[in-house]
Amino acid sequence: MQYSLIQEGIGNIWQQPINGGSLTKLTRFTSAEIFDFNWSVDRAQLFLSRGGITSDVVLLTKID
Repeated sequence: MQYSLIQEGIGNIWQQPINGGSLTKLTRFTSAEIFDFNWSVDRAQLFLSRGGITSDVVLLTKID
């Protein structure tokens, strides 16, 4: 089983056998999050989308 795990804002792909063996880190990214990933049909290539999420807060007040 493979999954994306975000630790301290950094996403990487991990693999763990279904029978409960040890975790293996498949990617070594040092920034950004992983939004989605998938393998090619022959499992030779990993496709993924990654980036960051930013947001701003704006306070609107009505002045009479």
